[in-house]
Amino acid sequence: MWKSGKRIYLLLGGLALAGHGWLLYYLMYGGPSESSFLACPTRTLTGIPCPACGTTRSAAALAQGQFESALWTNPIGYLALAFLIGVPLWIAYDLLNNTQSLKQVYQNAEAKIKRPQFAWPIALLLLASELA
Repeated sequence: MWKSGKRIYLLLGGLALAGHGWLLYYLMYGGPSESSFLACPTRTLTGIPCPACGTTRSAAALAQGQFESALWTNPIGYLALAFLIGVPLWIAYDLLNNTQSLKQVYQNAEAKIKRPQFAWPIALLLLASELA
């Protein structure tokens, strides 16, 4: 598994590890202030919130059992927390069973997202979330 899929596993594992660290920091210290560059670089530079603004607050609310608050803060928080829980478990499964199922799913999803019939609706949803 590690020869052919090493980069994808390192990338996803590293992102999950960074996400765990960021969520832990946020839960322990309350995260950066709203005026901080770390709060949202896009919002800091442009004044416009990005579609991911509030994802950390949403994931933290989920981790504390505040499901409705998480949904209203940013629904992407549900996906982020699923990623933080699911990816490390999936990597461990693939390592223990010497399979590459995560790599295959990642590559299939990446190929589909690049197709115009998937890319345009995703782009429009992101744009709509900005305008709402």
